[in-house]
Amino acid sequence: MTSSTWLEPTGPAELIVERLNIALSAQQVAKRLEAYHDLSILAGEWTGGGAIIAWDAAIVAGADTDHFDVLDRLPRVQNHLPGAVGGGWIGYLGYQSGRLIEHLPPAPPAMVGLPRYLLRYYDHLLRFDPVAQTWFFEALVTPARAEFIGESRNAALEKLSGNSP
Repeated sequence: MTSSTWLEPTGPAELIVERLNIALSAQQVAKRLEAYHDLSILAGEWTGGGAIIAWDAAIVAGADTDHFDVLDRLPRVQNHLPGAVGGGWIGYLGYQSGRLIEHLPPAPPAMVGLPRYLLRYYDHLLRFDPVAQTWFFEALVTPARAEFIGESRNAALEKLSGNSP
């Protein structure tokens, strides 16, 4: 987890998209990356049969963060490619988050206490395209995170190739 200081609203990010030669299902990719920090997996019919698997979040919005403000803090992407994701926020805003903008009735007692919200910003991920039937490594690379993203990519691809414990 890093601080949000590198993520300036006007800061430039370069979208990179790299086609990968990985013959694994989303479940297999997730299993091989399960030990990674902040692993998030979005897969299924609602994604059109595709998948997004992200790890090593650049930002984890904490309890002291105004989560409506932080959602607007995205880097300016210098280039766009159709269908690419590159990165972004993954998480949820619970109903009680509305207390920040309107009056809500008291929350009912919860059997399991959940945070009001959970937000993570990922600047790199793997995306499975169901039409092309292939995986892509995608990233929103800023100068401050370029080296980290490259190292994270290489380590993940090593795990996916089966050449790593």
